[in-house]
Amino acid sequence: MSLLFTLIRGSRWTFALALIASVISGFANATLVALINRALHLNTDELAKLGWPFLGLVVLVLVMRTLGQTCFVRLGQQAKATLRMQTIRNIAAAPFQAIEQYGAARALNILTQDLDSIVVFFVSLPNLVMYGAVIAGCLVYLGSLSWPVLLVALVAVLTGAIGYVLVNRQALVHLRGSRQREDQLVRHFRALFDGAKELKLHQPRNEMFVERSLAPEVEAVRAQRSRGYVLYAAAASWGSLIFFSFIGCVLFVLTRYYAIPSQVLSGYAVVFLYMIMPIEGLLSALPSVGNARVAFERIRKANHDLPSELTTTSPVTPKLQTLQLAGITHRYFREQENSVLTRSLFAVLKRMNTLMACAFRRLPTGHGPRGIRICWNG
Repeated sequence: MSLLFTLIRGSRWTFALALIASVISGFANATLVALINRALHLNTDELAKLGWPFLGLVVLVLVMRTLGQTCFVRLGQQAKATLRMQTIRNIAAAPFQAIEQYGAARALNILTQDLDSIVVFFVSLPNLVMYGAVIAGCLVYLGSLSWPVLLVALVAVLTGAIGYVLVNRQALVHLRGSRQREDQLVRHFRALFDGAKELKLHQPRNEMFVERSLAPEVEAVRAQRSRGYVLYAAAASWGSLIFFSFIGCVLFVLTRYYAIPSQVLSGYAVVFLYMIMPIEGLLSALPSVGNARVAFERIRKANHDLPSELTTTSPVTPKLQTLQLAGITHRYFREQENSVLTRSLFAVLKRMNTLMACAFRRLPTGHGPRGIRICWNG
């Protein structure tokens, strides 16, 4: 719930409207079931009187569902834009060393996949609320038909909830692990493009990089994410098992101890059949909640790991005319290579950002370069 409250902090009224619309849509669906069950036991003259209430409920369901989905979609896009700009501002305000340590791969992963997971959560949220309201309304209707049935239903719901909580904990562990592995995978993707020329010139190194670096990471992400979704599938199967066990208990056990009229039994059958789709929809939407939770944890950790740099107002800098660098060396480290580039080799550095990073990198006290002289406009 803290995830939800954090994301809707600036849009409480929109969220309240979307929530109310989805709940009304769900209860209107459950009322339709009760109306249909009542219509099955009326004669033709009485049946005509239910036409207008039926039409009104259908229109109400359509309008409320559309309103709820529209509001939640807007909330999702707004939350995505807000979190994206917050992360971008934190990256822009962080010290250069912190940005380098954090890595571009993790930042890009957060700005794309993690934010999309939050949008998917908001898109599925109206279905979660509506299906939950439908199930609650159906349970209330079952209670109006027979209170022993309602007690059995509550026991079934409690059993299913306990099983889901236990499975969800393990699923979240695998989802968190897969997202961390995807950060490493994105780093390898960037290296594949940044070092494309070198890899093409050295085919054995190319094959080694693909088969020994990329392939294991791809397989690890696939395996760990699959385990997480398999656990969610097991939770859905557990929910279906509890549901059908509840149906069997009512039809084949309770009827032996309680005199249940045929009209009530037919009402049970209609409600049971109608509840199948909401329960399956509710269970299938639960993985989006887990993904959004993991994504929000990663975004919050990223904002915490990138502290803002204290900035001071600098005097107006004169226009640059000449820049002289004296005593500059750059130590190039990669794998087993540890070369030093001196003045005669600076001609090979065609990318200006590499040179500027060497000259102006902000390092902790005591780790800076020695013997470097920078002359600005002479």
